[in-house]
Amino acid sequence: MKILTFCVLIGILMILCPLSKAQTRTKLTTPYDHYSNFCESYDHGFLVAGESPGWYNLNYGLVAKTDINGNIIWKRYVGDTSCLTSFRIVHPTADGGCVAAGKSYTYNGPEYPLFVKFNECGRVEWSRKIPCANMNNRSDIVELSDGSYVAVYTVDFDPDWGVSNTLLLNLDQNGNLLEIDTLDCGENGGTAIGFVNLIKRPSDILFIQVSPSVIGGSSVILETDRYGNIDWTLNCWYGESGIFTTDVAEDGTYYSSGFALGATHNDHGIVFKTSDGNMVWTKSLHPDTTNWSTGALCVFNNTRYLATYEDGQDHLAVYDSTGTALSRQTDIHAISALARTTDNKIMALGNYAMQLTPHRILGKYRMTSDLGSVLEDSLNSSNYAYDTLCPVSIETDTLEITPELITSVIKTIHTGVKDCLFELYPTPASGKFTIRFYQAVTETGIVQLYDIKGQLVYQSILNKGIEKMEISTGGLIAGVYWLKVQTGDSKTGMRKIVLE
Repeated sequence: MKILTFCVLIGILMILCPLSKAQTRTKLTTPYDHYSNFCESYDHGFLVAGESPGWYNLNYGLVAKTDINGNIIWKRYVGDTSCLTSFRIVHPTADGGCVAAGKSYTYNGPEYPLFVKFNECGRVEWSRKIPCANMNNRSDIVELSDGSYVAVYTVDFDPDWGVSNTLLLNLDQNGNLLEIDTLDCGENGGTAIGFVNLIKRPSDILFIQVSPSVIGGSSVILETDRYGNIDWTLNCWYGESGIFTTDVAEDGTYYSSGFALGATHNDHGIVFKTSDGNMVWTKSLHPDTTNWSTGALCVFNNTRYLATYEDGQDHLAVYDSTGTALSRQTDIHAISALARTTDNKIMALGNYAMQLTPHRILGKYRMTSDLGSVLEDSLNSSNYAYDTLCPVSIETDTLEITPELITSVIKTIHTGVKDCLFELYPTPASGKFTIRFYQAVTETGIVQLYDIKGQLVYQSILNKGIEKMEISTGGLIAGVYWLKVQTGDSKTGMRKIVLE
């Protein structure tokens, strides 16, 4: 009797509470993920921020966590179909999660600062979109020692003229807005903001870099507390200039890279060093007759730093603490960011893998490593470049850095997806998604669905003449899947599907 009663109860529960895997939500993504910035996590992996293009010109914000070798642990997309979303920067938090800064916007419409907190598994704990009409949003956010947050972002009061203000936000541990302060960036500071960076220093002192994106502004760096009480401000150049990146050495000095407009209206690549609000030195890296500007920069060993610059193609150089170039590499491409790790290695993020080492190649790790190996052959016909995360080894015991330090650059064009066959439309409420073909299928083909390990989990015949078909996700668990559609006339298309 007890056994019978137990079975009845189980049956009732199964009717009232269907298995969660039958209620998985279908979220469609494309494989063209683009990463704009990254940093080391507290467990010595990496956090990466960027965006993923969606359908009908919509973008989803993207944050990913990798292990020390660049293998993806989790990846999360943020956004909806009413707007575009992207993240430009991400920082680790003390609880093992991370916090990202970006924007939510529409084409030709205002841009709203967006801040999102993720836990250690990549789930969103809170998100805050700041309700301000802003046509040129740049933002950053860091966690303070008490678990609260400080964010910085810019507001355009007159988009036609680019007059902007830089605002400082205090948020509690749950992302609730506590206070907003306006930063005084000095004469011409904050005009048409193009770049904003926020660095937390000891005792929760904040370093803030504000740079223009148009002619006529000047770049400003400053130190302040969380409430906007400024300790010092340095207007780096009077005239037309901008800072792309700033990094801090162990001794507290700052190294920055950017550009300055020369007498012949060509950009100079600029690097400079500051300490306690004073300019230590400024270096113009290139002659006035060419257009050159510096980009990513990262300090290592407290005395040397790497910087990228471009003059129509990208370059990478190693400099000492006086700004003297020790070695250069001239065939680097598409490096969007550099970051230093706790074991004094430098990592590079970009579309091409590279490695710096006197004697050996350390290898490369692509951010799109969730693509199953079974699918590789079917994708080899296309030539899209994925963003790549790869290690750069700097020998800490080397007294003299020689040109042999920079040994090679390996171009890694990873398999991508180029198709003009179909679009996908989710119908989460019914646990299905629809494949809609751009034109009726001319030859009988096949539809297959693979899981993250490359195992075939679904297969169906694609009938000739069909214009759309539905696929049920009722029997699938949450995770990443790849949909492959191949027609009888050898046309192939693929899409990534995330079930949550």
